[in-house]
Amino acid sequence: MNKKALRQHYYSKRYQLIKSIEASSSQKVLQKIPNLLETNQKIVIYWPLINEIDLRGIAKQLPNQLALPAVYKDQLHIHNWSPGQALQLDDCGIPAPIYQSRLHPNQVGLLLAPALAFDNRGIRLGYGGGYYDRLRSDPLWRGIIALIVAPASYKVNEITTDSWDIPFDGWLTESELKYL
Repeated sequence: MNKKALRQHYYSKRYQLIKSIEASSSQKVLQKIPNLLETNQKIVIYWPLINEIDLRGIAKQLPNQLALPAVYKDQLHIHNWSPGQALQLDDCGIPAPIYQSRLHPNQVGLLLAPALAFDNRGIRLGYGGGYYDRLRSDPLWRGIIALIVAPASYKVNEITTDSWDIPFDGWLTESELKYL
């Protein structure tokens, strides 16, 4: 199946599943992730689109440790985030911190990204904008552990890759945290 057909298939499939696995996915983040971070490092989560796994609830247990991405001028930028902070729509129409100083990769310990599908090689099928791939093409950002967040049922045998696709370091599902 080509990427366009896969996107369409998984976009409709996710409506059936997300709410039932959200709590267990967030619990895995809270149990496993803090041990991976150095002092004062941030975890980049994402503002969930309709029926993506919503990790924002971990802010209660990890205050001042979260960051959100924002797309401005066709680039993904990472900014500090705390619940209650003023947000504005980024260039993709997703709520994001008001543009401020970007975080440097050495301030980030983990990048979590949603997916429509993923494979055993860590290839992520996103929405087709390439924002995470462009960010991670920078060697400093490539050095940050990056995990796909998606239901286990979104794992497929193989996703067709393009030359710019950068594999993720593993994935987080309702049933496992896997590093490659």
